[in-house]
Amino acid sequence: MPNIPPELSDYIVDFLYNDPASLRACSLTCRAWVPTARLHLLEKVTLLTPRMCASFDRLMEASPNLGAYVQEFNVAKLTMTGMSAQDTAAALTMAEHVLPRIFTHLSNVRSFSVSCLDADVAIIISLAQHPSVSELILEYCQFPSFGDFVDLFHSFPQLRNLTMRGVTWRSKELGPRARPEPPRLQSVELGKDMDMSTLTRWMVEESLHRDVESLSIACVTEDDVIAAEPFLEALGPALKNLEFHWFCSGMYVTLPSSFTIESCTKLRTLSLHSPVTFDCYALPWITSLLSHIASNDIESIALEVRLLGDLNAINWEGIEELLAEPKFKSLRTLLIKVLLWKGTTDDLAEVKSDIRARLSQLELKGIVRM
Repeated sequence: MPNIPPELSDYIVDFLYNDPASLRACSLTCRAWVPTARLHLLEKVTLLTPRMCASFDRLMEASPNLGAYVQEFNVAKLTMTGMSAQDTAAALTMAEHVLPRIFTHLSNVRSFSVSCLDADVAIIISLAQHPSVSELILEYCQFPSFGDFVDLFHSFPQLRNLTMRGVTWRSKELGPRARPEPPRLQSVELGKDMDMSTLTRWMVEESLHRDVESLSIACVTEDDVIAAEPFLEALGPALKNLEFHWFCSGMYVTLPSSFTIESCTKLRTLSLHSPVTFDCYALPWITSLLSHIASNDIESIALEVRLLGDLNAINWEGIEELLAEPKFKSLRTLLIKVLLWKGTTDDLAEVKSDIRARLSQLELKGIVRM
């Protein structure tokens, strides 16, 4: 059998990037395949249980050089339904002990995420600096205090992308602790179920908005929208990409009268997300927000709709009229995404055809995408 050039064998193994069983088999079959197999096996590590934490800790202690392969490190749950209070406490104590030790071996990790976890564990991790991490994702974690979250945030000096949803704190206490210079964020995603007011106020006070070019923000209540407004105003011309989710439901869905995005004068992309519930008959907030656009650089607008109610709730004619204005001369794409809720009797193909008919002038320009 002829020898296969290493470049070709590496290329073949690359196709197994999402097949852990085959990658493990490759690493046991041929010594030359080991580096590429390791690259894919260890690129993304997710620890879900105490046993997984302990096993990975032993692996790092036995072969610390393997930590350099890890690019994405995820910690979630660590406890399971049905565990006794004693077992749960033991699992979290163990995690607090081994996770910081594991992290010392992850010299090249770029993305770190913590989800569905009481974040005392993350507090321990925050005691050290992690210069390689550029992306932090926190989902449904609870911190003892807001200051503890801030400490974790400051432990990633090269952080550029921050994603948060469902993050809470038992106390709003920030504490008088001395903290290093904050990282220079470029992208921020703020999801649902959070104290938006405390979070956005802190970001503005810490000047975390100064380099942010992309923002995704989800609002459920009018208080969320009101809290988001000063943050958007502070972002101003620096903001290039905005994704706005408005989850308010009702028959007539509007935005607070004071809300505007007029300060964002250099927007290039805008994405709007909204449900259309069965009892909703009008969503004037969409055309209202579009009318507030003050940027002449808009290249792409996206509208994502979760449809359970009537498509007529959206003023399609008003959207077409607004987008015909001179300030939208740079618009290249209007992307419409429709998600049909379970239980609806609408046919997706018919819905798409209906929308295209309502946006006939934009359709003629060739900018409508479904």
